[in-house]
Amino acid sequence: HGSVVSGGWGSDHKQPSAAACCAACEEQRARARVEGRSGCNVWVWCGSAQCGKQRHECWLKRADGLWAVVPAADGNGVKSKVDILVGTSDRWTAGSETAAPPDHPSGAGLALPVGAEAHFALVFANPALGRVR
Repeated sequence: HGSVVSGGWGSDHKQPSAAACCAACEEQRARARVEGRSGCNVWVWCGSAQCGKQRHECWLKRADGLWAVVPAADGNGVKSKVDILVGTSDRWTAGSETAAPPDHPSGAGLALPVGAEAHFALVFANPALGRVR
């Protein structure tokens, strides 16, 4: 959810990657601030072939109170004020300007992404040099 910001209508705003869509959101937000307006704080991108003609669409949106919570309609606990895709679905990838607070009811702020781990071995042409792992 959220309102589409100027220049961020997905079918007219295709990007080659989620990273490019995120960068487009940042660029739009910077332009909007110069003009004294609120800009993009949420982006949604589809990179899956399952998206069909929507593939590579990049939606730039503004959702005020993004991480705000309100009482649940049934009176039991709280719910997220904005119904926003958190993370990645089977087709759509989303991101936001700010991270969820650790105690957010969506659970989005509970764990930070883990750094990548790489394994490699160096094998030297001269066997006398050995091998480094």
